[in-house]
Amino acid sequence: LSDAEKKIFSDVALEAAARATAQIKKREAELVDEFRKKGLGVHEVNRQSFIDAVQKAVTVESLGFDKKDYDRIVAIK
Repeated sequence: LSDAEKKIFSDVALEAAARATAQIKKREAELVDEFRKKGLGVHEVNRQSFIDAVQKAVTVESLGFDKKDYDRIVAIK
């Protein structure tokens, strides 16, 4: 592929990922509302405390990954 074709492919993939993520988040919010209306308990998760607990128990390297790669992924917003 030419550089222009690679860029098109990359742009389309990023757009598709963003659209899918938005759809998933929207549906999850709808489900939370639906569950609450039915009287079911929905617990919000403190993601940071979960991340902290996992990182105390295992290292990124023990999972076969490099810490620098993990840090790059986490830095993506």
